[in-house]
Amino acid sequence: LRDPIANHVVSTHQLVMELSKKYKIELNRSNYVTPKNYLDYITNYSRTLGMNQKRIGELKARLEGGSSKLIQAGNEVDEMQKSLNQAKEVVEAETKACEELLKVITASTIDVKSKQEAASLKEIELKRENEMIAMRKKDAENDLAKAIPALEAAALALNSLKKEEITELKSFAK
Repeated sequence: LRDPIANHVVSTHQLVMELSKKYKIELNRSNYVTPKNYLDYITNYSRTLGMNQKRIGELKARLEGGSSKLIQAGNEVDEMQKSLNQAKEVVEAETKACEELLKVITASTIDVKSKQEAASLKEIELKRENEMIAMRKKDAENDLAKAIPALEAAALALNSLKKEEITELKSFAK
């Protein structure tokens, strides 16, 4: 890298000397190229080269930092994508479980409703039967109340029967 730069500086200095001669011929004005000009040119070139190297180094460091951040971000995105995929799997499994549970609940609700309707109908039927039983019980109690005096009279009459009368009644039956 040093030899090409040295050759460039030499050729530039020689070109300036040639152009100065041409300038003298064409415009009849003098331009002097001295060793001091040559040394100033080398100093300026070195200073500019140093500034550019520093600037390029800073840009390089900035670029490397940016690319490392991009690589890091890419890795983090990959990790997040993996965790997202795992979370999606869990969510899908939970969603399926919820759907299954919802189906079971829906079926149970329908079953419970049908049983509730059947129970309501049975309750109405039982109320009607209770009313009928209550009416029959009332009728039976009324009939019993009427039959009890006749039963008591028959029991008294039976107790008042004598053995002879029973024998006489048996003889009628033959």
